[in-house]
Amino acid sequence: MKILHLDDDPLDHELVKVLLQTECPECEIVTAANRAEFLALLAPEKFDVILADYTLPGFDGLEALALAQEHIPDTPFVFFSGSIGEDQAIAAVRAGAVDYVIKDRYQRLPTALRRAVLDSRERRHLRETERSLHTARERHQRFIEDARDAIFSLSADGVITSLNPAFETITGWKRREWIGQHFIRLIDPLDNERARLRFSELMAGDQPGLFELRLRKPEGIASVEFTVNRVATPDGGFELMGIGRDVTEKNRLQEQFLRAQRMENLGLLAAGIAHDLNNILTPMLMVSQLLRVQSSPQNRRLLDTLEQSAARGAGLVKQILSFVQGGSDELRVVQLKHVARDVAAMIEETFPRHLRFEHSIPSDLWPVRAHPSQMHQIILNLCVNARDAMPNGGTLSLRLANRQLDADAAQALPGARPGAFLVIEVGDTGTGISPAILPRIWEPFFTTKDPGRGTGLGLSTVRGIIATHQGFCTVDSTPGRGTTFRIFIPAEIAPANDEREIDPASIPRGHGEAILVIEDEGDVRQVVAAVLTQYGYRVTVATDGAEAVALLSGNAAPANLRLVVTDLMMPRLGGRELVEFIRRAHPHVRVLVMSGLASGDPTGAESGDAFLLKPFRPETLLLEVHALLTRAPR
Repeated sequence: MKILHLDDDPLDHELVKVLLQTECPECEIVTAANRAEFLALLAPEKFDVILADYTLPGFDGLEALALAQEHIPDTPFVFFSGSIGEDQAIAAVRAGAVDYVIKDRYQRLPTALRRAVLDSRERRHLRETERSLHTARERHQRFIEDARDAIFSLSADGVITSLNPAFETITGWKRREWIGQHFIRLIDPLDNERARLRFSELMAGDQPGLFELRLRKPEGIASVEFTVNRVATPDGGFELMGIGRDVTEKNRLQEQFLRAQRMENLGLLAAGIAHDLNNILTPMLMVSQLLRVQSSPQNRRLLDTLEQSAARGAGLVKQILSFVQGGSDELRVVQLKHVARDVAAMIEETFPRHLRFEHSIPSDLWPVRAHPSQMHQIILNLCVNARDAMPNGGTLSLRLANRQLDADAAQALPGARPGAFLVIEVGDTGTGISPAILPRIWEPFFTTKDPGRGTGLGLSTVRGIIATHQGFCTVDSTPGRGTTFRIFIPAEIAPANDEREIDPASIPRGHGEAILVIEDEGDVRQVVAAVLTQYGYRVTVATDGAEAVALLSGNAAPANLRLVVTDLMMPRLGGRELVEFIRRAHPHVRVLVMSGLASGDPTGAESGDAFLLKPFRPETLLLEVHALLTRAPR
């Protein structure tokens, strides 16, 4: 222990030194006799205690105490004086001295000094502990205030007692609106029972764990993942403290990923089914045409029914593939009446019977430059939304019309411009859309449907497709009365290519040209060969690519072979590999590829010289064959 002794009497210096050396041999004493010496020795952490006389010439003990508190306030100050009275002692203690010892009772001095040093160290340790605790509390509070997750506490009866700012970010509510409220009021009604059960389990001492609840927002719902612990309170009770993380976006992305996976699997399944169905429908369409020539009028009517049913089935397969797989990005001039009629047929086949479906699709609609499968997608999306808005029944309407917008009419429509447009209108008599929600319906991932029933991608996709077609869309809705969407697509002045019936008598006949038909489906192979033979061609058949290669490599190859008609997907050796072989071994031979799937670039080298998508009619096959045979040689 190091002591600074302030006294002007050398005998007192010696007395203290002798006394402390006996009672406190570890003590080190430094003396000062006046103000200047005392002041020069005042330095932080130099002395453990100051021992001072009260009466000094030209300098008293209270002034010395004041100097010590100014320079080294943490060093304890003890008076050792023979002239200090009770009032002076009390004043000294009030001024900051920790003790005083009368010189007549010098035996108390070692004990008083030790106690002063120990008390000082304890006070210093307490201050440091309090500072550390205050710093920790500030750091903890900053962590809570700056956290991106909601941090909260609940009383034993479920009342919200604290919330951090992240609560406002996640839910959109102000904290002051909910502190003091029961937590169950914040929970989506669908999750109330589960939330109450989890609260009871946690208050009963259940182990903490992750669980997810949906919270009400001023507009919409937030999915929040919680971790909650039971903690003891000072009064011997318990409360809950927890963290809530917003997983709404995470869930949406996960749902989008799962939806993409489902669509991919659906696409693979649909492709396989479509391939098989098209192979079944191809003979039906072709045979009905072949039999028509030899049939009576009554049988022709039956063949008409057969052909119409087969064509209807082919159209449905095409629609499914178009919806699942999409198509190329190329825009072309088309007549949307065909697309709209396909959608109308699908609605009549698949939508609930308690819905009344009305449609108006005139034949004189203006053509547009568009992507047919994308137009199919947006019309179907709007019709599906209209269906979902009428769970208890109602009227769904699909109408197409030509409309010329002048400057005044365009100004009255948001996003419009003057010009000629084809208008697609989809209306329903369902629940309608609230005015508060209406501006948000185009936002990606925004949906008013229950979880699992919609991703919120439908209308945002519709809007994106419309934008790529240089069009615009309007929506009118009245809650309780229904909604009407109108899509405006710019009309094309040039007429679109339209499908026309082909007169079988106008189809050129063959003159014995050699054709090799390769198809693993027996019915398709037989009918294709029969059609070509009937029209004057010399036909050889093979059941797959491997048999065709063997045939073309041996002596049994057809003489003067001009054309190969091959399926694309076959066992052992597929159509692409076969095309490569023919290009190498017989470069002068043309190749017509047929398939139940629209796969690859139909004009590419690996797909031959032309491509036919199954099912097809006999006249389509014959015209394509004639075009290839009359094409200039390589």
